Amino acid sequence: MRTIAESFRTIKDERGNLFLTDGNRVYPIEKPKRNFRDSRSEAQMSRRIQFSNLVTSYQALAPFMRKEAWQSLPERTNAFHALMKENLGSVKVYLDKGETKEKACIVAPYRIAGGSLPAIETTMEGDRIVTSLRLSEGFTIADDTAVGDVASELVHGNRFLEHNDRLTIVHLEQLMVEERKVIVPHVFMNRYEFVLDSSSRVPFRAVIPEAVFCAMDGQITIDNTLASGGIAYILSREVRDKRYVSTQSIVLTPDNHVYSAYSSEEKRLQALQSYGIKKAPCLDPEK
Repeated sequence: MRTIAESFRTIKDERGNLFLTDGNRVYPIEKPKRNFRDSRSEAQMSRRIQFSNLVTSYQALAPFMRKEAWQSLPERTNAFHALMKENLGSVKVYLDKGETKEKACIVAPYRIAGGSLPAIETTMEGDRIVTSLRLSEGFTIADDTAVGDVASELVHGNRFLEHNDRLTIVHLEQLMVEERKVIVPHVFMNRYEFVLDSSSRVPFRAVIPEAVFCAMDGQITIDNTLASGGIAYILSREVRDKRYVSTQSIVLTPDNHVYSAYSSEEKRLQALQSYGIKKAPCLDPEK
């Protein structure tokens, strides 16, 4: 009498599915069901629940990011891929299943531009964000101050700036919108820019509002009345048809408390549970 091992053999169809046959009958071999609650799946889900916010952040930033954010991109890579590579796993924002469905978005300190020009640094001083851009002591920006006046001051006071450089200011405003009796966070991008053209007589305040660009004690600062969210200054320069940019990340405004709530361990667990993962120890690979 033949044993089972001798009687049956394994065959495969054109789709790669496996079957057992004894020459007369064919029996499908079921693939083992994936256990979504094992530690590997939890680690993958901890990463997945960060993905959605990057998608909605890119959608908000797309008018700026598609062509102006990255100095160079590898072949077959676009601006969205660059945003993911720079931030996924390093800047954490957790959205649950319902928030993902509603396309929620949280302002986060993502890196949104990358290149070889010197970065414009920012520090927090009290309730203000102060940049590394310098002006002459006592210089003020009035209603009749022209773009050319500010441009001349900036080029004179900052060695890394050149005439005809472009300064882009990206302000991401955090909005909490009621949708079907549920509060959903969204982001709106405000974008301002000017060229360091000393000959321009365009009124500066016609293009750059005071809230995002104040002259105070020889420094450029962000006013504390700026709507809650985050901001970034990006420097760019055109040289013989090639574009150079500075590497910059979003700096959160002092009154932004939404990001800390959505990047917490408590929020991570809540987001995982919304996908059916009940037991979720911290699986951050960086810890």
